[in-house]
This record gives sequence, C-alpha cells and structure tokens, in this order.
Amino acid sequence: MRYTLPPMHTLRAFEAAARLRNFTLAGEELHLTASAVSHQIRALEAFYGTALFRRQLRQRRMRMRQLQIERAQRGGHGRGGREG
Repeated sequence: MRYTLPPMHTLRAFEAAARLRNFTLAGEELHLTASAVSHQIRALEAFYGTALFRRQLRQRRMRMRQLQIERAQRGGHGRGGREG
C-alpha cells in the first residue's frame, strides 16, 4: 500500500502551533504571520479531511485527532517522545 504525505510546510506549521498552542507564536517561530500559519493548518485539515483545531475567538484548542497525529509524528521521527 502506498501512502501520501502532506506538504512538509503544513506539518511544520502544525507542529509549532500544536506545541505552542498559539498561531501567533508559531508564526513568530517560523517567521510567518499568524494568518499564514492558519492557512497552512487549513490546508493540512483539508488533506486529512478533519478539523485539527477548534477555532474560537482568538483561541485555538487542540482536538483529540490532532493529539493522535502529534504523537504519531513524534514517534515516527525518532524524537524520543519528549522535548526538554
């Protein structure tokens, strides 16, 4: 079976937004605007066909599916599961 991966820039935006829990801070880290991060997250959501963040006024909250993807990414890339 062949698997298709999402574009790398969307995964970078997702990882930063998930870790920092903030699109603005993720954008600062990636040298992007919060709007650019949001667009990349939306592209990733379209790729997976599911919402990864629950959007509220100026606040994004992770959803369970997002946590599962985040854990799978860490386990699949040899990061050791924890950063410190």
